[in-house]
Order: sequence, then C-alpha cells, then structure tokens
Amino acid sequence: MFGGVAQRPLVEAVLEQYELSAVEVTRVRFINNAVFRLRTTSGEYAFRIHRPDYRTPQQTRSELAYVAALAAGARVEVPLPIKTRSGDLVAIFKAGRKRRHGSAVAWLAGEVRRPGRGAGPKTLFRIGQALGRIHEFSQSFQAPADFDLPTWDLAAMFDQRLVELLETTVQQRMFDEVRHRVARLFAELRPSPATFGVLHYDFILLNCLHNGRHTAVIDFDDCGWGFYLQDFGGLLGNLKDYPNYRSLRRPFLNGYQSVRPLPSDAEQDLELMIALRHCTSALWLLERRQQDAIPEDKFQRNMAYRIEEIESSLTTLKG
Repeated sequence: MFGGVAQRPLVEAVLEQYELSAVEVTRVRFINNAVFRLRTTSGEYAFRIHRPDYRTPQQTRSELAYVAALAAGARVEVPLPIKTRSGDLVAIFKAGRKRRHGSAVAWLAGEVRRPGRGAGPKTLFRIGQALGRIHEFSQSFQAPADFDLPTWDLAAMFDQRLVELLETTVQQRMFDEVRHRVARLFAELRPSPATFGVLHYDFILLNCLHNGRHTAVIDFDDCGWGFYLQDFGGLLGNLKDYPNYRSLRRPFLNGYQSVRPLPSDAEQDLELMIALRHCTSALWLLERRQQDAIPEDKFQRNMAYRIEEIESSLTTLKG
C-alpha cells in the first residue's frame, strides 16, 4: 500500500482521521509540505503533512476554507478540500513531542504545460483567465471572523535574518534596491478591494494543470493577503526563461484582462514583480540551506540562477 513512503507512521496518523480507505499511497513531493497521492476505492486524493512552524492549523483551515469558497463561487477549478471524520478541515496529530497537522483535498488530474511543450497562446490565455478569476473572487470575498492568513508584506517577504545570510554585500545591496522599489510601488497602489486581497502567491506553470481545454489551479499552500500584482512575478518569471518571452506573456496578460483589468500594465511594475519573486525564492533557498533541507549543489545552482535573474531585472529597471 505505502509504495516508497518513508513517513508511513505520519501518513497513517493523518489517514486514520478520514473516512478514506487507502488502496495505495505514493509520495508526490517533499519540498515545503510532504505531499502524497492517495488512491482509494472511492476516488483519488492529495494529502499533505504540513511542515512544522510554517503555518498554524488555523491558517491551514483558513486556506482550505478560502479554496472551498473559491470552488463554489468562482469560474476556476481548484482542489476541493476533504473534511475529517469530525468535520474539521485539518487533522491534528502528534509526532514525538510535536503537535503536527495534515489535510486532504480531491486529486485533480492534468498535465503541466510549458512553452514548446503544450503551452501555446490558447493555454497561456486560459492560465491568465484563471488568475483573473481568482483575483476577481478575492475582490468580493468576505473573510469570516476566525479567518487567519499571513500578509505578504515587505517584512514577511524580506526577512532580515535571511537577507543577512546573503554571501556578498553586492547581493545585499541588490535585495535592498528591490525592496525599496517595491515599497515605493506599494505606497502608490494603496490597499483597496480592487488592488489588495487573498493571493495564490505561488502562481507558476507547475501549479496550473491542463486537461483538454480545461485549466485547474492547485497548491494554495502559500496563499495570503497582498497586492494582486504580486501574483504575476512567478508566472512571468517562468516565461522570461524563454527567448520569445514578449510573445508568450501577451496571451497570458490578455487572458487576465478578459476577466478584470490588470493591477498595473506598466512595464517596470511587471519587471519589478519578477525581481521580487526571485528575491523571495532566493531567501527561501537560504532558509532551506540553514535547515539542512537542500543539497549544497542544488542550492548553489538555484541560487546562482536567482541572483542572475535579479541582476537582469534591475538592469532592465535602470535602463
């Protein structure tokens, strides 16, 4: 049943709290949270064992409550949360002396498409539509009294403890410049229902699944409050890796605009969001390295890429 799953005791501790009879459990990924694919006699599910000290159980409940509301009230397919036997959106359990939690959602079938491998203009248009519909829903979303998600503000995105781990003063100055530029932009935008709400915050090609002409969005693990513009950095950063970036991003932005106006169509604002995404990803890499959770060669390779892209964006912004 537990094909290649080394965390079997933790998986069983979560599963026993659901009305699900597992036939097979396989590990999907183990980056932030441990994610597993569960095959049962009644269907397939994805369930997560959440990494300690990242999100509280109430924050995960809020994430899943938002996703459930999104599934019911928006024209975008997202993974429907599954409740425990007791009706909770999270399963609480103990691992040694630590209190941990897990959660489950319906498994969504589909493939990840990239430019040159299925992500043509029509696919990119649908991806843009999906992000527009998420933001459209967030604009009118009424959070309940117990709703608790983090805010992705400057303090959260630029953890000074991690910035100080950057290897050179040149890198620290680059990050400071991005931070100052973002601070000025956010001061100009000002929070309002049209500019600020619940974000996906990890909107990238990997988290968009395609099945025929349908596009689903998964992995709301990092969702939180912020400016809608912040959700553009990841996807545009993905597309910027390709030489025909300009022609690739146009259908994506057109798809978004078919649902709602862009938070900003200024070239420099979009470029700044790409730089911001690379900064936050680099700081995440530093955190994982500090926790001995990433091989050194992988860290060095990915960090070099992030720094190079931040440098490229800053050059563009100064041009």
